[in-house]
Parts: sequence; C-alpha cells; structure tokens
Amino acid sequence: MKRFQTLITLIPIIVLIGCSTTNRSEDEQFAISNPNTYINKSPMNKPEDPTFLILPAKIEVKWVDGSGNFELDSEKSDEIASIYKPSLEKSITSLGMTILPYDSEVILAPDELLLKKVANIFDAVKSQKVSQTSLGASRFFSLNESTRGSISRYSADYLVITHIEHLKPTAGYRLKPTLVSPGPLPTTLNIGVFDLRDGQFIWGYLDGNAETNFGYSQPKQSTWDKRLSKIFESFSLK
Repeated sequence: MKRFQTLITLIPIIVLIGCSTTNRSEDEQFAISNPNTYINKSPMNKPEDPTFLILPAKIEVKWVDGSGNFELDSEKSDEIASIYKPSLEKSITSLGMTILPYDSEVILAPDELLLKKVANIFDAVKSQKVSQTSLGASRFFSLNESTRGSISRYSADYLVITHIEHLKPTAGYRLKPTLVSPGPLPTTLNIGVFDLRDGQFIWGYLDGNAETNFGYSQPKQSTWDKRLSKIFESFSLK
C-alpha cells in the first residue's frame, strides 16, 4: 500500500519534469548542450529573400615559442582561409540563403573598424558568459548605424564575420623548463551573424578553446564542410 501511495505521489512530479523538458524550445535545448552558441531570442523577422554578405575570414595560424612570442604562419593561414570560405558558403546556401560577393579577398581598409567592433562584441559576450538561457530578450549586442555604414553599399540583410586563431607550439615551447607540462595551446573559433537592418548580433558560435580536429596541420575541404555544417545546425532565421 505504501509503495502504491509513493507511486501516486511521484507520477505528477515525473509528468511535470517531462512537460518542462518538452516545452523547452529546440534552440534552448541546443544552447544548454552547446554553451559556445549565442542565440538572440528577439530578432527581427526575416525578409522574404534574405541576402548574406560574408566578410573575408580573419584566420591566423601562429607559432608560439618558449618565451610566449608569436609568429604568424602566413602560408598555412592562407591555405585554411581558402578552404574555409567555400565551406562557409556551402553551409549558408544549404539553408536557402543568397550570398552577396564581397569586393575583395581581404578586408578593405574602410571595413577595418567594423571588424574591430565585432571583435569587441565577441569578447563582451564571452566575458559575460552570455548564453540563450541567461540572455532572455536583451538586445544590447549590436553594431550602430555609423559602423554599419561602410558596408551599406551591398544592401545585404545579414553579415557573417569569422575570426579563427590557431596556435602551434615550436620545439622551444615544448621543451621550456616548467614544473608542469605546458599543455595544449588554445584555438579560438568565432563565427557571428549580424542583422544589418538594425545591427543586432543574432547568432554566434564563440569558442575560446575549440577542438583542433578541424585539421589545421593538413586541412581538408571535406572535414571543414562537415564541421561547419554541424556548427550551423543551431542557426535559423525566425
């Protein structure tokens, strides 16, 4: 009898827990399992035929020596950039979006300020550990109208910006005298989508300690296609 009474008591609790989990949106569940994903919960409605402007990705592969000095590996950085661009375009077009071409293979001088502003927003989001579950409907991560002015010539609805920094240890770094092993170096992978109609940061994947299994040493198109496709699973326009 006591077991029956206990069961009767537990059933409503179990049902409530199940309903709570079910009522969570797919975006909320994704944010909980993917803390590096930022999703703005109150974006503008998407236009009828959304167009995307993709700025050339800032990709930096750097050697780190035993003193902590950095040296850019330009050749490897350019190699990864050449693979990353078509993978990103493939991910976006697979979602039914139209891409507008940028005027150059590198960031033009008038757009450098825009890039810096975006980097500041990425840092602000990460430093405050903002996730969808804590952000609510706040809309304070945005690019103001004057900052967006440098790319107004494109008449795009959305802007995609990427910053990747991959650090590689030199022999000096591996052998530097320390009491403990220096350990693996971090890889930063930041991808953000901004609504150019109001400047809002609407979606981002911001990982300051990203996995290195993208293949930085021997990058392959198929690997980047697969990884970016997985990252963009959480992206949608409402």
